[in-house]
Amino acid sequence: MIASMAENKKFRNGLAGLLALAAVVLMIAAAETFRQFDRPALDGFVFMLAGGAVLAAALRVQPRNEPPTVEFPPFPPLQDTHRWLAGAGAALLLLLAVVNAAPPELSALHFVTTHAQFAMLCAGAVLVALGVGGFSLPQRRVSLNRGELLAVGVITALALGLRFWQLDAVRVLVDELNFVTAIQYVRADPYVKLLEPFSSITAFPYLFPYWQAMAVDVFGRSFIGLRAASTILGALTVPAVYTLGRALFDRRAALAAALLLAAFPPHLNFSRIGINNIADPLFGTLALAFLGRGMLSGRRGDYALGGVMLGLTQYFYEGGRLLFPVLAVVWLAVCWLFGRRSARLEMRRVGVAVLAAGLVAFPVYLTLAASGASAASRLNTRYVLPDADYWRALLLPGGFQTHIESRVLPAFLFYVRLPDTSLFYGGRDALLLPVLAPAFLLGLFYALWRARCPDCLLLLWIGGVWLANSLLLDSTQSPRYVVVFPAVALLAAVGITRLAAMIVPGRKLQAALIAALAIILAFVQTNYYFNDHLPFYNRQFRQILGYRDGQDAVLRSLDFPPSTQIHIISDDILPGDYISGLLHFMNDDLQLDFLVSGDLTPAVLRQMPTGVDHAFYVAPDDMRVIGLLHEYFFLRPPEFSPYGLLMSEQFALYYAPYVPGLSEERLQRGGP
Repeated sequence: MIASMAENKKFRNGLAGLLALAAVVLMIAAAETFRQFDRPALDGFVFMLAGGAVLAAALRVQPRNEPPTVEFPPFPPLQDTHRWLAGAGAALLLLLAVVNAAPPELSALHFVTTHAQFAMLCAGAVLVALGVGGFSLPQRRVSLNRGELLAVGVITALALGLRFWQLDAVRVLVDELNFVTAIQYVRADPYVKLLEPFSSITAFPYLFPYWQAMAVDVFGRSFIGLRAASTILGALTVPAVYTLGRALFDRRAALAAALLLAAFPPHLNFSRIGINNIADPLFGTLALAFLGRGMLSGRRGDYALGGVMLGLTQYFYEGGRLLFPVLAVVWLAVCWLFGRRSARLEMRRVGVAVLAAGLVAFPVYLTLAASGASAASRLNTRYVLPDADYWRALLLPGGFQTHIESRVLPAFLFYVRLPDTSLFYGGRDALLLPVLAPAFLLGLFYALWRARCPDCLLLLWIGGVWLANSLLLDSTQSPRYVVVFPAVALLAAVGITRLAAMIVPGRKLQAALIAALAIILAFVQTNYYFNDHLPFYNRQFRQILGYRDGQDAVLRSLDFPPSTQIHIISDDILPGDYISGLLHFMNDDLQLDFLVSGDLTPAVLRQMPTGVDHAFYVAPDDMRVIGLLHEYFFLRPPEFSPYGLLMSEQFALYYAPYVPGLSEERLQRGGP
């Protein structure tokens, strides 16, 4: 009897492995079909659904072990020490809120330095976590697997290195002007209110520019200084993803997800831009990781840490502010109603997370209320959401079908078929390279067929972002997907690890296959990003803008003597705010103006200041202007960009050094 059962189990495992292998082949076919624009997307969906059906059959055939029921530890009341800690943390956060929301009459509160405000936020959040979480002090040492810890450290170091490598390769501001302005404000005024919105069109507080200002002090006034804070936050998201994967799945999936995210091209790219989108997935992932650990362990401390991190998601881009609280609530509700893996989801444990999140998020919302700003100001603009006429049209014949075709399907195909329609990531490929897409699709369907709490999170995460983006005017813009990058890496890791376990016998052989696949995929993604995507992106950026690169002129001017007068002469209307903003950020000792080529006359040249050097950036083929400049200035031979720009993308530099006595005479005479 026992032998027969063993043979039956072996047969079922073998059949499940064959079916799983067939599912892999079908998903590879789906990924290849999606990327071929000469074939309809429907063909890709057919392969994908067929692969999902075969995978469902494999999981049905495979012997299944139910996870053991977890008994929660007791939930002891807080001690007086914990109450004092929580009270002190709440008081610091309240003081921070009052400092930032104080009316003009309370003048004393307007002279609390930004450093002190940041210290209040950090200390308040830590004390709330310690107090509400009921942590014992001193903490007991946690036993860690040194090999696993070393692997996470190596992957994190790799992630940091990749994000710092050639950090100034993109030599233009990528919607970073508002942050550049905020950085300069923070560096000039030591009393900037940390939580005030730094732009009239956003509700972003100064917290992220404050970090950027600290990075500029270390790395200098350069693209590296501007973007260093983003690289660090992006790299820290890698161990955060590991923590979440370890809580929901196992060590193999967690390490594979960390490595895949470390080299994931879109995450790499947003880690190398000086905007605050990259902060959302870090704190959101940590919040979900600690909440997941709390659901499985029942520990008060995990719920408290999850709540603190969830509160911190309210301090950055609107994507994280809107998504992660809703995602956490829905996830907890689903697990409370349908969870089987944990003994039960007690509301008093969840209440710990709610209290911690509310205390940490309170200062930013009080500040927004005091300033009259909306918490979702970008979402409320007419450039993000369709108008009322669009939604009314859904009720007309064919309206809903149009919505599916124009919004819902593109929001999914953006992962596997459609390129970015914005210039934040750009490129000619979808978010997922064809080598990674099969693993993602396999992980997606594995999670669908084996959905259980708390690891149903990934389905809710992907589905929530898909639904939200399908409601926007353009569902194929990469900034709206940054919040889901950790879930993408985790699903791909689940696809690799779970399918490897079904197809390959023996744990050692499985581990070797998983490690090899993760390393190969990381290498392919890294090679693609630096050797394919970045060169194409730089060319694409300038081609779409359609005018000569004035920011390149700024970068070529940074070493000019102080007070040099820089003149950019063009027939095109250039983005003067970006060009001037970049110059003032990197070197405010130089003067810049813009001149229309057709308006340049001898009278205009004679009015230019004397006693200083002049640098003229001119279209290389504008012979009239070049000839006129030669008549009134002593010009050096023309110089061109050393950064590999096409002649049609750059200005020629004609530098006119000041020659005492002679320069004034030539300027007035108009020639030798």
